Amino acid sequence: MFRAITQGDLASLEKLSHVFIEGRRNAAALLALYHFFSRLGVLKSHSLLEMSLFLNKFRKYARLVHDIVSHPDPLTVTSIKRLFCITEVSNTEYGMEPGSFLHTSATGDRDGPMYLQHSVVTLSKREIVTALKKYLAVHLCERVTEENKLCFDAVVFSQCLTFIVNGQCNRPNCTQEHVKSADMDSKRYNLRIGIHLQQIYTLQLMYSVNPHLDRKKWYVMVYSCFVGDLLKAI
Repeated sequence: MFRAITQGDLASLEKLSHVFIEGRRNAAALLALYHFFSRLGVLKSHSLLEMSLFLNKFRKYARLVHDIVSHPDPLTVTSIKRLFCITEVSNTEYGMEPGSFLHTSATGDRDGPMYLQHSVVTLSKREIVTALKKYLAVHLCERVTEENKLCFDAVVFSQCLTFIVNGQCNRPNCTQEHVKSADMDSKRYNLRIGIHLQQIYTLQLMYSVNPHLDRKKWYVMVYSCFVGDLLKAI
């Protein structure tokens, strides 16, 4: 996996993440998917099947992050400590590796336990757990925000009703998906509903670890698209 990370081999990282998830090696799966999703590609021209596969992978990634943030005591899990370079210094103190995700996030946080104290590498267990959950929750919010913006521009989330009814669209540079009515079978419908459900599920994961966020602006867009697809099928 580390060779794939170094070489930026996204295909291998994706395959490895499946193996790790099936083997319940969640920490390794999270690391693989973290690098796989480090740069989200353009989703605008994704087909319906491609979007479904992408959102399925992203949902699994969001779930892995969520599970660590919601864990009652993540420092009891050896794989989590190893993943985030956390070492037990004593019964009351834990150390962080300089340059690690946790250490970098803590030293750059104005409200964190180490602001302007970059040389500090040990904190109490409570401070470590609080910091880990806080920065992972922020990270998940940033990733989902970026992913949601990309999905907003994707044509598969918006069908052109004019094309469906008339078989043609006269609007120049139409940003909606053009699908022939003959191709709108049950399989395609289920895929369309599936991508909305996956997006809703991912948003719920983000909100469960970021309860302070305003849900209204997110759900209005996602649910309106979802209801729109349901009405088109009636």
